[in-house]
Amino acid sequence: MKIAVVSSGLWHVYRGVEVWAFTLAEALAVRGMDVTLFTGSDITGGKEYLTCKMRTLPCWHRSTRSNAWLAKICSKLGGWRYGFGSEYQVEQATIAPGLIKALRAGRYNVVHLQDPWLALRLEKSRENGAHSAAVILAHGTEEPVEFLRRFSHVQELSPYYLERHKDSTRQGQARYCIPNFVNTSEFRQADKLICRRSLGLPEESFIVLSVGAIGDKHKKMHRLVDEFALIEKKNAMLVIAGHCGNEADFELISYASKRLGGRFRCFGDLSHAEMPALYSSADLFVLCSTNEIFGIVFLEAMACGIPCVGHKYPVTEWIIGDGGTCIDMNNKGFMVGLLSDVTPEWIQSHGSKARVRAEKIFSSEVVIGQIVEMYESMGTRR
Repeated sequence: MKIAVVSSGLWHVYRGVEVWAFTLAEALAVRGMDVTLFTGSDITGGKEYLTCKMRTLPCWHRSTRSNAWLAKICSKLGGWRYGFGSEYQVEQATIAPGLIKALRAGRYNVVHLQDPWLALRLEKSRENGAHSAAVILAHGTEEPVEFLRRFSHVQELSPYYLERHKDSTRQGQARYCIPNFVNTSEFRQADKLICRRSLGLPEESFIVLSVGAIGDKHKKMHRLVDEFALIEKKNAMLVIAGHCGNEADFELISYASKRLGGRFRCFGDLSHAEMPALYSSADLFVLCSTNEIFGIVFLEAMACGIPCVGHKYPVTEWIIGDGGTCIDMNNKGFMVGLLSDVTPEWIQSHGSKARVRAEKIFSSEVVIGQIVEMYESMGTRR
């Protein structure tokens, strides 16, 4: 079986979608599967350490002038209807021709991805005979049910979304429930003081960490900064990490620096290999988004033994389980209340439970087996 894993933004964008593609391809390759990772950028360093095969295809990267120009023009002409309504959509549309050609020439059996509009183009081209690979959309971007009905194979990432969309499943469509995963051998608890020293973080501070697209309104980093400003605990520090490259990112960083002063640090574009040390340096992990479809960052923090705090949302509650707590983050002062309730004993207990939960439910050893079973079952359905 030949498998293609695809991410148009990998190596020039660092988000959950891109991390998922890289870790999936690597994990499949380690299991001896014939897998190729297709990306829109070439890796800048460390290619020799990759286990999977990788192929770079041309595309117009988001956040470039050419992409922004085309997206601006097309959006005024209703470009969102045909996949040219945003920079992300333009990136997906421009990588599609080369990818379709590669799938056909390589005679791939499966193509697996989370980029929704690219997945749709691949599904349509398969129906038209341009390639024969079965397309699996791993649904991680909150697409409407009408959009999901257009695919033959949809991977939901949580029981909540599988149940929520069950009545919209069309005849002949296969839906699977397989979560995102984390490499628990790579993401594991390390010595907190050593990690803080390596990152230049104060050893005595109580560090609250949040990881995500820094300027993305969905992640609500701005709200977290405002809530943190209400905390009177002098040794409390907010650390934010994530991809940093557009105006909204820099505005958030500037705003946080002014509001929190020395109680704020930002790490932009840390490598994947540097993330375990960052998680291990924290006392608590917090993500403020109120309807996260599946936060891989929760899994990474949990695997490092860091208790997690998220919003009271079914998916988030299922992910965190007993590895932390979920609160209503729409309430003003939630951070003050949270830190007043958290004790060293609570952190130690829930951090240990978080690690156990990550290993039991979300480790690559567990989830990759489920994915391989999905691939094999598709062979019998086709």
